[in-house]
Amino acid sequence: MMAQAVLTFSPHNGWSLSLSYHDKKDYHWVMQVIGAILAITGSSIRISNINNNFQYAHGIFGLIAMILTCISLVGGVINLYSERTVVTKLLHSGAGTLTLVSAFIGLCLGFDKTIFRLARGQTTSNLLIALTVFALIGTLLTATISNSKRLLRR
Repeated sequence: MMAQAVLTFSPHNGWSLSLSYHDKKDYHWVMQVIGAILAITGSSIRISNINNNFQYAHGIFGLIAMILTCISLVGGVINLYSERTVVTKLLHSGAGTLTLVSAFIGLCLGFDKTIFRLARGQTTSNLLIALTVFALIGTLLTATISNSKRLLRR
């Protein structure tokens, strides 16, 4: 959900193409808040149920993603209600990028775990890792192009 929220501002995104900038902004923050609530809640439940969660890279990246989600959420609220400058936009965008990267790395590491590979098979695990990498690159590439164009217009 949070990756789609990032793509809300992309001019190449079909579902948000016809929306005004104000509507895109509204959809973006609503999707980000819902995604953040789901991610933080899910991570908190998982952390409380597993004792050895941070002994593996998957759990460590999940914790990093959860912390960065909180930071990005606070940065988004500051960006929404303060005087929006290039610096606040870049800080919010940077925190969001780091959040997505760490979350997608954690997801790939989860797909690569032995228990997942045994349950779903090698081919499915490899396909899910490839699709996750493809989704991350697509999301970041479009967001980077959109942000660069926006900054160059100033």
